Amino acid sequence: MMSKVGYSRIVVSDLKRSIEFYRDVLGVPLKYEADDWAEFATLGTRLALKAGAPPVPAIPEKSHDGLPIAGRVGIAFEVKNLDQVYRDLSARGVKFTQPPTEDGPGGRMAMLLDPDGLEIALGETHH
Repeated sequence: MMSKVGYSRIVVSDLKRSIEFYRDVLGVPLKYEADDWAEFATLGTRLALKAGAPPVPAIPEKSHDGLPIAGRVGIAFEVKNLDQVYRDLSARGVKFTQPPTEDGPGGRMAMLLDPDGLEIALGETHH
């Protein structure tokens, strides 16, 4: 009955700051912008930002005992040259929580933080 995810939405504390981060720092093309909503021209599932959340400290992906926290949703971008993207983004001040690392059958991954502390995965594609 439901087979395609239309978009992934991230609630942000400062829409303009987040648009600048995703568009200007990560290089995701902006498709649409309004006062409280923005969408990016991603391939496949759309990425949207929704304004309105108060700023909060970064929410960890895992609890103090190292187990995942239920209800957390993450997004991942596919990149062709993970090491180069890691170097470029690090030079631009992006904070990484994990440098490029072998991640089992999924291949190599790195993890970075967006302006609200959401952890975003970068996965290396081999095609």
